[in-house]
Amino acid sequence: MHSHRGLGAALVVLFLLGGCQDDGSATTADEEPLSLPAVGAVDNWCSTGATISVAFTIGLDGECGGSFPQGPFVSYSTYGSDTGALAAGQAWKTGRDEPLAEVLHARWYPDGIDGDDVAVDGSLEVVSIAGDEAELRYEFVTGGGQPYEGVAKVLVCASEPAC
Repeated sequence: MHSHRGLGAALVVLFLLGGCQDDGSATTADEEPLSLPAVGAVDNWCSTGATISVAFTIGLDGECGGSFPQGPFVSYSTYGSDTGALAAGQAWKTGRDEPLAEVLHARWYPDGIDGDDVAVDGSLEVVSIAGDEAELRYEFVTGGGQPYEGVAKVLVCASEPAC
């Protein structure tokens, strides 16, 4: 019978000595989360395949159907809902293990619409909603490993008819 105790001890020693190299793409405990301007908008849009989706934009002045100027912002989208059905307590996260309606897709635009990066990890929660304004709590990590988190008050755009 072979003992795996020696292998486990070797892995611990390797870890403690720094034998594994960090490529800088993972978040470290030393990186303080940054935040974006606490404004944005949420609107319906039709994705390919004529499925209604909700698109959240954080970091830009709230404007329905507006343009995307230069400057950093994050864009989230989720399927199977519309702005008229948003409610406090709804939450989504990035990941493939969730049902499609609960999956959140996140894109990070550090230089505005001219350049984007997939956010490698993220979550979004509707904290409150009243009339045409919602408060959202967001988190995401850029492809380069920088965490962002915050709360934003966003304009809720009128719900358009289904696709």
